[in-house]
Amino acid sequence: MISLFQIYQRDGENGFRAEHLIRYPNDEDYYPHTEVYRSDIDEAREWIKEQMKDENLKHTYERIQLANEAMASFYSNENRSKYDYNE
Repeated sequence: MISLFQIYQRDGENGFRAEHLIRYPNDEDYYPHTEVYRSDIDEAREWIKEQMKDENLKHTYERIQLANEAMASFYSNENRSKYDYNE
């Protein structure tokens, strides 16, 4: 997975948005993971610095992997066969 961090300001807003986007292997698009709003650009930079620490990125990727495994298990044919959706 690839992480992209960015800071931007929307029209009419005084504050700044810091965003963490993730791109999965073999995918062309980045998908939003987290976003925060900070009133000061330095606060937005500090948030990104904290998110970019190896430990935080590791935990983020672990949570994503766990969620992907849980979704795959939930939607597996073996699990689906346990339920009769025509009732």
